[in-house]
Amino acid sequence: MDPSNTIFNFLNTIPIPTIVLANLKNIIVRITTVLALFNHGFDSAMDPNPLFRSCNNYDFIIVGGGSAGAVVANRLSANPNFKVLLLEAGGNPTVLNSIPAMATYNLHHPDTDWMTPSEPLTTSCFACKDNLIKIARGKILGGSSSLNFMVYMRGNPNDFDNWANLTGNASWSYENVLPYFKKSEDYTGNYPDPKYRGTGGLLSVTSKPDDPIIKDWMSAAREMGFKNSNANAYQTSTFFPVDLTTKDGRRWSTYKAFIQPALDRSNFKVIRYAHVTQVNFDSTKRAIGVTYIKNGRTFSPTASQEVILSAGAIGSPHILMLSGIGHSDHLESFGIRTISNLHVGDNLQDHVLSLAGPFMLNDTVSYISDRDLSMGAAELYLRNHTGPLASDAMAAIGLFSTAQPPEPNWPNLNAVLYPVGIHKSFGEDFDFIFGLKDGTIKSYVNGFIGRDANLLGFNLGLPKSRGTIRLRSANPLDKPVVDLNYFSHPDDMKEMIRGLKMLIKLYEKTEAFRKYNATLIPNHFPGCEHHILRSDEYYECFLRHLTGTTWHLSCSAKMGSADDPNAVLDSRLRVRGVKGLRVADASIMPRITNANLNAPVIMIGEKAASMILDDWERSTEFQGF
Repeated sequence: MDPSNTIFNFLNTIPIPTIVLANLKNIIVRITTVLALFNHGFDSAMDPNPLFRSCNNYDFIIVGGGSAGAVVANRLSANPNFKVLLLEAGGNPTVLNSIPAMATYNLHHPDTDWMTPSEPLTTSCFACKDNLIKIARGKILGGSSSLNFMVYMRGNPNDFDNWANLTGNASWSYENVLPYFKKSEDYTGNYPDPKYRGTGGLLSVTSKPDDPIIKDWMSAAREMGFKNSNANAYQTSTFFPVDLTTKDGRRWSTYKAFIQPALDRSNFKVIRYAHVTQVNFDSTKRAIGVTYIKNGRTFSPTASQEVILSAGAIGSPHILMLSGIGHSDHLESFGIRTISNLHVGDNLQDHVLSLAGPFMLNDTVSYISDRDLSMGAAELYLRNHTGPLASDAMAAIGLFSTAQPPEPNWPNLNAVLYPVGIHKSFGEDFDFIFGLKDGTIKSYVNGFIGRDANLLGFNLGLPKSRGTIRLRSANPLDKPVVDLNYFSHPDDMKEMIRGLKMLIKLYEKTEAFRKYNATLIPNHFPGCEHHILRSDEYYECFLRHLTGTTWHLSCSAKMGSADDPNAVLDSRLRVRGVKGLRVADASIMPRITNANLNAPVIMIGEKAASMILDDWERSTEFQGF
């Protein structure tokens, strides 16, 4: 008998102590800090291109190695005639970032997450500490694709057709962006269809192992009149198993997909821990490079062709404003000379998030870490990347319309199934994720610890509320002022209440879940005790207290048509009023797509790189635009 198998079998019987589970985030933050310090200290030794280390002149400089920037860097550096520099404020992902089940615990660590605080919200987030949200954004190669929950959702075809209308550029229609989605993909997921899915690309998109509760989810949806269909084709109201950006049980971020394969290119350089503070311009308003800070020193590399900002929906507007591009009165109040007077930081959009449930179940069909996670799970993952650690808690998604009248082919509500029960650290875990006051969720689930349950996260896919991003000061190290402005439009609250009631009906009124005696937890949410349970007034109170972000900030430097006075970019992602500067990230969207943003941002990276290459190929003496 193999003695190692005997040991592994023994480990499988040992539950992970509750004290370890309860303090997992503290353990991870310590490991992450140590690894970040190690990577920071040895960054120069990691540069694979020693002849490139002293170079200060490039053809293209890309700011931000996240979901779009990684793609742009890969595609441009594939041309050996270009010298490409990628500047990233963080370092490499760690081994912890690659474990799907650690997604929740990898959030909110300052070495890998910008943790930008919002301004205090006055109409929501009442249960949050200081009434604000700490917005998780990846400060790490791969950006937020190294921290997110790995859901691959493209959005609705109407979203992109609307972009085409708003920009006056048909190349943004769904039919015309579909090839860019397919180009990235190596698809082995739930709905293989060569008309809509790509194979052989760099980004692995896969399915989760089958789960009986997913079948119940889909069956309940059919009872409610919804479809079970591919939401990444011609999307309609549908409930379906989730596709994830994973490969062989590991997270497949844009770092893994696009940056790692390019690191040995002799014309490509990555500088980590480089905090870009501004774009530099010459007297003709052409971008000629950037300034960044690293290890307390300031550097200013130059770009002969273009600078591409891919610093995200907060970072790119912040850099633009620090560089003199934005509302002139706002910039001048901080002593910043205006180079181009544009509506930078307006039109901020996000998918406001809340929870439905927990729905209590009378069968052991959910995952409870205290009961189901053992030391053997760690061994199983280390041995062959399988078991509970190989996937996050998300199992399936539902898209449906709460609009009046309904628009089934353009759903505005997005619900995510988490088949998790009430484990002992449930309250602490969700207080951590949402940034809630200590003890909030523990009070909410009081009396139900150890019970099987399902929990739903749901968000508003097509919000009408708009926020803003502004400078806090002229100091580039000061985080910007982010006003999320959730529920400022009254329709958003109406749609969220309708969505919550629909999800309660899904669990309590369908045969698929009735067999589990599925019932919404009967406790009042803290702060809403004075409302009658299940009344619209109670649901509104609940939503205004338990408010979160889906981390889908976007639209803050939007592209638009030539006659749109509020557009920051033209439809080729070029910043108006200057030359040699583009933006490629979630900020360019004129309107948010109705589902998760990682896939459309990767598509934006593909399309941006194609536009740049097209411009170069038009002239043998390409000098930008």
